[in-house]
Amino acid sequence: MDRRSNHFTGNGRNFNIPPPNVDSSLPVQQLRYMSREDAMLREDLRKTRKKLTEMEQRINDFEGQLRPGGKWPHGGRRPYEAPTNYRSHANADEVTKPDIPTWLAQQRRNCELWNQNFALKECLRNIMLENNILKEMCRQKELNISLLEKKTLELKADLKFHNDVKHDIKLVSNAFNIRPAKEVEMSSYKCTCGQC
Repeated sequence: MDRRSNHFTGNGRNFNIPPPNVDSSLPVQQLRYMSREDAMLREDLRKTRKKLTEMEQRINDFEGQLRPGGKWPHGGRRPYEAPTNYRSHANADEVTKPDIPTWLAQQRRNCELWNQNFALKECLRNIMLENNILKEMCRQKELNISLLEKKTLELKADLKFHNDVKHDIKLVSNAFNIRPAKEVEMSSYKCTCGQC
């Protein structure tokens, strides 16, 4: 990976890696990027598995033609080769014969590691999506808290204004000896029961 760019080159493909400070308010762009990367990884996996299957088939066909010890059933490998040349051809095949089981084991191990890498990338993608969802939830909660605090301040201001007005009315009433209408009505009421 080139430290001066955000591009990773591998297997003949260029993968654009997003910068670390990606705006979290762009989940759609992230989903599109992850979908493209996921599609490319799946296509590479399919091609790799197909190539591995073809190579294993060719190796099986090649081993089917060989006898134990790398000798051919009858004379040389080709019908027109003379029997006198058989020994030199057999020795060359024994020297250049690849270690097929080791090679296959290495290819399987590479495929397993590639699958693990793919699974880790998928897990990382899910974690990033979950992280974005949690960030959005936190943002909404902070917004709700701000609205509630604003409403609380407004209610406290209204309550203080109401208490101030009530206190001022009481002071004015005491200063001018004004009784509330309810007290005046109670004092003007006369009982007619004859027992009071």
